[in-house]
Amino acid sequence: MPGTIVIRIVRLSEPVTSPISRAIANAQFGIREDERWRLLFWGFLCSGVLCSAGLWQLYRMKWKADLIEKRRSRLSMPMTVVTGSPFPWTDDLESWAYRLVELRGVYDLRREMKVGPRPGLSRDKPGYNIVCPLVLEDGTRVLINRGHINFEYAEADVRREIPEWLSVRAVIDPGEIPNFRWLNPLGRLKNRPDDNMFHSMRAEDLAQRSGAPNIQACSQAVLNAFDAIYDEDKYLPPNMRRRRFTSEFDMKGKKDYLLFWADEFTHFNYAMQWFGMAALAAVMTVSKFIQVSRWRF
Repeated sequence: MPGTIVIRIVRLSEPVTSPISRAIANAQFGIREDERWRLLFWGFLCSGVLCSAGLWQLYRMKWKADLIEKRRSRLSMPMTVVTGSPFPWTDDLESWAYRLVELRGVYDLRREMKVGPRPGLSRDKPGYNIVCPLVLEDGTRVLINRGHINFEYAEADVRREIPEWLSVRAVIDPGEIPNFRWLNPLGRLKNRPDDNMFHSMRAEDLAQRSGAPNIQACSQAVLNAFDAIYDEDKYLPPNMRRRRFTSEFDMKGKKDYLLFWADEFTHFNYAMQWFGMAALAAVMTVSKFIQVSRWRF
């Protein structure tokens, strides 16, 4: 009201402050009734969530380290020659994952399947991964991932390939590993074998279009080829052999199985970041709790 005089009584031991700033300070959360306990609860809850994220990264670190060591040991084992079905890994894929095998057969180019589109190993040449059934000497079939190829060479007619006998060296791949086990590897996109559309490397889906008489064994794994020699080129000098099928294919080498975008050390660094944020949130919560507990109107 006009002409009103506000008189404030203060202690001489306390500094004199503005009533406006005092009113603003009194409006802060945590100084009324049980607000400080709610502040403490939500602060520690936030800190606990951040700490859980750090523990999850430590779990991922151990899992990734074990996976890399498993791949390293399996890739160093002697190569196994496979002549027909049943395959050594039939009904025992876990024991044979990432083992090296050599097979001899002919590609059924009429049943090639394109998986993708995908960016490729070099990231600047998008295209597809080409999966093709390899017909072995006994007539059975196995799925071979021939590698990544650019869009312009994705069709077999463009490459003008002729079915020939060849020996393929490959790695037994148990399947693509999603970042989150409960999600589809490629953003919940599902394969549609009936329409010949594939987004992920799922052997059970790809086998449906392979024409394999041994479809149960064929549907257990996709073999990632890393080298090949055509029969008619075996006696040529190494620099003249048509290795890796054609120059258009970009193959995944054995060393590539040990490389990850986030290795175990990256997961450890992430864990330390989460733990640091959790500690900071806890310190801020306790500091604020002490501050509001000492507050006087």
